Amino acid sequence: MLFLSNLTTLTRFDWLWVAGGFVATVLVLGPVAQSSLAARASERSHAGGVLAGVAVVAGFIALAWIVREVLGVPQPFLRGLASGVFLAVAAFTSVRVLARRSVEGW
Repeated sequence: MLFLSNLTTLTRFDWLWVAGGFVATVLVLGPVAQSSLAARASERSHAGGVLAGVAVVAGFIALAWIVREVLGVPQPFLRGLASGVFLAVAAFTSVRVLARRSVEGW
């Protein structure tokens, strides 16, 4: 909730990038998550265990660093995309919990 309360305090905020991050995340959490590609990725991640999870997180951190530092993508774009992702995850989680009335099975 801290993220949502700080969202309105940002000075430079590009809502187009927020919308892009939101839509991309909804697509990944919705239709893409139901695809055969996602099923194969899930099987591989379960087979790899904790080490595979750590490798994925480390890869994401490296990619984020490359995008920001090496490619020089401006901070307002990254902030907007990240905000859209966080809003979509918050909305997805809320809808799922309200629909199932439980968090069991996660």
